[in-house]
Amino acid sequence: MRDNIESILDKKLMVSRRFTKRLNEGRYRQHRIHFYYPDQNFTVYSRYDFNKEKSDEKQMTIPDETQDILSAFYWLRTQKLAPNQQYYVNVTADGRNTNTEILIHPPEILNTIFGKTECLKVEPKLKGEAIFKQTGDIFIWLTNDENRIPVKLESKIIFGNFSANLIKVENATD
Repeated sequence: MRDNIESILDKKLMVSRRFTKRLNEGRYRQHRIHFYYPDQNFTVYSRYDFNKEKSDEKQMTIPDETQDILSAFYWLRTQKLAPNQQYYVNVTADGRNTNTEILIHPPEILNTIFGKTECLKVEPKLKGEAIFKQTGDIFIWLTNDENRIPVKLESKIIFGNFSANLIKVENATD
C-alpha cells in the first residue's frame, strides 16, 4: 500500500483549501481531489480511476467552516477542549458532506517523548473510509496543554490494528 494524502489549510481562516488522496493499493489506483472555495460555499470534487481510465467531477455546496479529514484535526486543536464534551465539524471528503462528531474523553497520563504527560483522548466518529478503511474506532491522544500535540494514535483497520506514537519533535518556524 502506497497512499499519499495531502491537506492544504488556510491558516488565517482555518478552513480547507485542497484535499488530495493518491491511492496505490496493489492493482487498485485512484486519484481523488477536492478544491474548496469557502468564501463561495462550494467544492469541486474530482476522482480519477486509473483502472477505468476515467475521471468524474462534481461541484457540491458546503457549509461555512468546512474542513477535510486532516484539517478538521488541526481545527480541533485550536478549540478549547474539555473532557466529556462533544464537538461537531463539517467534514467534506470523497464527494460527501458529513457533520462529524468528536468526543473528548477524560485525561489520561501517558509515557511520551516528553515524559509522563497528561493527554486528552480524542475520538472522532468518522463515517466512510476516512483516510484508510476502518473497522473500528479511532483514538488520538493530544497533550492537555496549549500546544495540543498529538502523541499517540490507535485504530482498527481492515487488515489489523494501526498504532502510531510520536517519537521526535523539531521546532518549526511559521
